[in-house]
Amino acid sequence: MKILALRVAAFRRFGEPVAIETFSDGVNVLCGPNEMGKSTMFHALEAAFLTRHKVSGGALEAMRPYGGGEPLVEVDFEAQDRRWRIRKQFGRGASALLSDLDSAAIIARNAEAEERLAELTGRSSDLPGSFGLVWVRQKQTLSLPEPDIDSAGKVKDRGERAILRDVIGREIETAAFDAAFEGVRDRTKRALDLLLTPSRAGIKKDGPLYVAQQLRDDAKKERDETRVIAQAAEQRLNDIVEMTRRLGELEAEAQSNASGAGTVALEARRAAAIETRSQRDLAREAMRAREAEHATALGALASRKKLAESLDQKRAGYATALELSRQIATWASEIEADPALPRVIDRLGVLEQERAVAEAELSGHAATVDIAVEEGGRGRIEIGGSPLQESRSFAVVEPLEIRIPGIAAISISTAQAARGAELRAKSEAATREIEDVLRRIGVATAEQARERAGARTKKQADLGAVRARFSDLAPRGVEVLASDIRQIEAEVAAVDQASSSEADVERLKSVAMDARLTFNALSAQAMDDDDFRKLDGAIAAARKTEENRRNEIVRLRDGLAHAKGAQQASDESGRAGELAAREGELERAEAEAQRLRHEAEALRLLERTLAAIEAQAKAAYSAPISRRLSRHLERVFGTSELTFRDDFAVDALRRAAGAENVTALSDGTREQLSILVRLTFAEILAESGRGVPLVVDDPLAYSDDARLAAVCGELAAASSVPQIIVLTCRERAFEILPGRRLTVTNWRPER
Repeated sequence: MKILALRVAAFRRFGEPVAIETFSDGVNVLCGPNEMGKSTMFHALEAAFLTRHKVSGGALEAMRPYGGGEPLVEVDFEAQDRRWRIRKQFGRGASALLSDLDSAAIIARNAEAEERLAELTGRSSDLPGSFGLVWVRQKQTLSLPEPDIDSAGKVKDRGERAILRDVIGREIETAAFDAAFEGVRDRTKRALDLLLTPSRAGIKKDGPLYVAQQLRDDAKKERDETRVIAQAAEQRLNDIVEMTRRLGELEAEAQSNASGAGTVALEARRAAAIETRSQRDLAREAMRAREAEHATALGALASRKKLAESLDQKRAGYATALELSRQIATWASEIEADPALPRVIDRLGVLEQERAVAEAELSGHAATVDIAVEEGGRGRIEIGGSPLQESRSFAVVEPLEIRIPGIAAISISTAQAARGAELRAKSEAATREIEDVLRRIGVATAEQARERAGARTKKQADLGAVRARFSDLAPRGVEVLASDIRQIEAEVAAVDQASSSEADVERLKSVAMDARLTFNALSAQAMDDDDFRKLDGAIAAARKTEENRRNEIVRLRDGLAHAKGAQQASDESGRAGELAAREGELERAEAEAQRLRHEAEALRLLERTLAAIEAQAKAAYSAPISRRLSRHLERVFGTSELTFRDDFAVDALRRAAGAENVTALSDGTREQLSILVRLTFAEILAESGRGVPLVVDDPLAYSDDARLAAVCGELAAASSVPQIIVLTCRERAFEILPGRRLTVTNWRPER
């Protein structure tokens, strides 16, 4: 199908009649400024082919121009190898007229014209069908195509998926979507719904499988109860036999009384053992008392010796402490009287240093005067008033006068004379103080003063050592040490009065040894603790055996009576004999439950198989679209793939970086993909013989120049599409798109 001409009057933007008469095959471009009426032309095409002439309400009001009037749309088009004209008058006087332009004959009017138009354009009833796939309103290019989804985003049958399945189904072989397949799937679902929950994860309550399993569980419970009763009856019979046998044995033992005689003999042995052990215990106490007396006397004697040794040590220490005390007093007095204190020696060192520094600096400032006296000049030259008898050198720091009587007086001075006098005075003062220090110490030289100081320091160290030794001997003083000696002397005297002699100690030792011999003899005769405990245990065990036998006889008599009564009651009820019948009922219930489980598993397998077949078929339906679309994607986006959902809606764009959901793509990328997908739909429709024009209003508004050029190249190269109509306000941008440029002209409608 192709559009040949479009004419409108009193329609939306156009109050006056206008027309586009120059549509051609291939690409057609209508360029113009905003508010020129390009979108009005798009709506006029939709009104001509998709809106019934009897439309009313809001849809009719949307067609009317601001100035009022009754909308008129007329389209010349080519379909089924003939040229046709559809003319629709909306509002008052509404009518539809379909004409065959080749024969100039009117083919149908009004409702019949609408039906015939739908047949010519390959539509079913009023559904958009193929037009909905390839006619794209303004801004709609921002949304990727979703067949059978209305503008509100709700699923609505628009015939779009159906037309795609119809044209694509001719290329593929699939078992899905036919009536037989749907029938099998519905019957499978209904059968499974009776047995399992909708999620197929559990058994449906009150369904056949649920009831069968409940009956099986009830039968198993009844069988188990009957089995317990039968086993209990059998066990009671065995218990009655065993209790009768055991009761006879115990009663025979009780009559023989052999165990009682054994108990009496054991108790007699125990009484004799108690007597012997008591004598041994008394001997042990006597032995311990004698040994304690000997130990006490021996300890007192040892304490006397220890006190005597301590007294001797204290006395010797006291004498040494007295001598050390006198020595400490003497040395302390000598050290106190010695003036060679460290601070005095330190001061002496400082004075020597000061004098040496002054002399060294004085020597640096001095001038040297060398006088060589000739043989006849002895005594004729005076230096400082004294005649010079021989040649000498003089270090001149202060002014020096040289006189040669009767000839001249010569004065020699240096530039540092004042500083020299100061240094000389400083040196002399240090010398005087040094001499004073040496005099107080009582020595002639500084070296002797240091020796005196070293001797004083050594004596101080010796005094410290003596004081340390004194502190070890008498840490609290000699008086306290003397008091300690007197106390120890008193303790020795007291011990001498109370303690035993060595002869008494020997006597006590002999008595203790006799007591131990007596104890050892009785211990050899007495039963030891382990044997006595074993004897007690044997007596207790014998008594317990007799008591247990009596108690067991009573218990067995009571148990035997109870078991016989219970067995009689069981025999009267007859439950124990029903086990075989209950086993049969359980086997039948289990078989029925197993059959229904197998049936459910088989149905689930069938359902999964049908779902897999359906998924495979749906994938097969999107394959022809993907195959054709891949060529366009390669040239616009490079290596990429666009994936579809089962409903032909675009899902994701897969590129080298991975899959991107289409909702995350930019506006420009989405509108480019939208145009390419609709171009692919138009190609598929054309190849199936149901081609319709691809009409896009204001496309690629967000595309960059490179992508715009690439998409325009795909539109221009789409030779299989019978006609492409592009409505745009971007004349300069679309200069790169080849094709016929359309113009809007005035039109005079025929009456």
